[in-house]
Order: sequence, then C-alpha cells, then structure tokens
Amino acid sequence: MLVTDKEEYYERACVLGHYERIPKLKSPHYRKYYNPEKVQVPTCFGFKYRMHPIAAAIARVQLKHIDEWNRVRRRNLAYLTERLTADRGVRATV
Repeated sequence: MLVTDKEEYYERACVLGHYERIPKLKSPHYRKYYNPEKVQVPTCFGFKYRMHPIAAAIARVQLKHIDEWNRVRRRNLAYLTERLTADRGVRATV
C-alpha cells in the first residue's frame, strides 16, 4: 500500500506499475515514457502487487490510528534515548 500526499511519489509509483495511467499524469517528465506503439517501455517494470481485499479493509481501519501510534512510538523513542544516553553513556544517533 502506498499512501502519500506528494504528487511526485504518486507519479513515480504509477510509472513503475501502472503503464495505462502514464498519459494521465501531470508531469511531462513521466508522460514522455508512454508510447502505445512500443511493446516494452524502459522505465515501466509492470509491477502489479495487488493487495488482497481483506488486507486492504484491515489496513483502512488501522490507518485511522496511525497518528496515535506514531505519537506513542516517538514518546517511547524519546524515553529510551534519554535513559540510555544519561545512564550508560550511549550516544544516540536519532
């Protein structure tokens, strides 16, 4: 599953796996790779990693909680970083 609000990432992903969407992309940089007369296109790998419908339904529900889960992860990271660097002389790289 790809979730992004960056148009550049979306267009790159389309070029990798959705050849039929290339003519509809906004960026001329990616549209230039569409040539219906050619059998093979150098940039399009044709990846078709389709998510199973049940997995998509589960992910859709779980994504509603992602902000809270990320807050907990950041809080845990801060706690561990503080404890490890203060008590054991470990240097944090994060």
